[in-house]
Amino acid sequence: MPVDQLDRALAARAADHEEATPAPLAENIAAEPRTAAAKCPECGARALHKVDGCARCAECHYIGSCG
Repeated sequence: MPVDQLDRALAARAADHEEATPAPLAENIAAEPRTAAAKCPECGARALHKVDGCARCAECHYIGSCG
Protein backbone atom coordinates (compact mmCIF):
# COMPACT_ATOMS: atom_id res chain seq x y z
CA MET A 1 0.00 0.00 0.00
CA PRO A 2 1.49 3.39 -0.93
CA VAL A 3 2.33 5.70 1.95
CA ASP A 4 -0.03 8.50 0.86
CA GLN A 5 -2.94 6.05 0.64
CA LEU A 6 -2.07 4.64 4.07
CA ASP A 7 -1.88 8.19 5.46
CA ARG A 8 -5.39 9.00 4.17
CA ALA A 9 -6.78 5.74 5.53
CA LEU A 10 -5.32 6.37 8.98
CA ALA A 11 -6.53 9.98 9.00
CA ALA A 12 -10.06 8.83 8.12
CA ARG A 13 -9.96 6.20 10.85
CA ALA A 14 -8.78 8.79 13.39
CA ALA A 15 -11.57 11.18 12.38
CA ASP A 16 -14.16 8.42 12.85
CA HIS A 17 -12.66 7.51 16.20
CA GLU A 18 -12.75 11.08 17.54
CA GLU A 19 -16.48 11.35 16.87
CA ALA A 20 -17.23 8.06 18.62
CA THR A 21 -15.03 8.72 21.67
CA PRO A 22 -17.11 8.48 24.85
CA ALA A 23 -17.05 11.19 27.50
CA PRO A 24 -14.23 10.92 30.05
CA LEU A 25 -14.86 8.42 32.81
CA ALA A 26 -15.02 11.05 35.56
CA GLU A 27 -18.03 12.67 33.91
CA ASN A 28 -19.88 9.36 33.53
CA ILE A 29 -19.65 8.29 37.17
CA ALA A 30 -21.48 10.11 39.92
CA ALA A 31 -19.24 11.15 42.77
CA GLU A 32 -19.25 8.65 45.60
CA PRO A 33 -20.31 10.15 48.90
CA ARG A 34 -17.36 10.52 51.21
CA THR A 35 -17.69 9.68 54.83
CA ALA A 36 -16.57 12.41 57.17
CA ALA A 37 -13.29 11.51 58.80
CA ALA A 38 -12.64 12.18 62.45
CA LYS A 39 -10.45 15.09 63.54
CA CYS A 40 -6.83 14.19 64.22
CA PRO A 41 -5.78 15.17 67.79
CA GLU A 42 -2.24 15.89 66.67
CA CYS A 43 -2.58 18.00 63.49
CA GLY A 44 -6.29 18.88 63.53
CA ALA A 45 -6.96 17.63 59.99
CA ARG A 46 -10.20 15.75 59.34
CA ALA A 47 -8.23 12.74 58.12
CA LEU A 48 -8.44 10.18 60.94
CA HIS A 49 -9.53 6.74 59.68
CA LYS A 50 -9.47 3.20 61.06
CA VAL A 51 -6.77 1.15 59.32
CA ASP A 52 -6.14 -2.42 60.46
CA GLY A 53 -8.02 -1.67 63.68
CA CYS A 54 -6.01 1.46 64.55
CA ALA A 55 -6.91 5.12 64.15
CA ARG A 56 -4.46 6.65 61.66
CA CYS A 57 -4.18 10.17 60.25
CA ALA A 58 -3.71 10.40 56.50
CA GLU A 59 -2.08 13.85 56.85
CA CYS A 60 0.51 13.60 59.64
CA HIS A 61 0.58 9.76 60.01
CA TYR A 62 -0.46 9.91 63.67
CA ILE A 63 -1.35 6.47 65.05
CA GLY A 64 -3.99 6.52 67.75
CA SER A 65 -5.89 3.91 69.65
CA CYS A 66 -6.02 0.35 68.39
CA GLY A 67 -8.74 -2.15 69.06
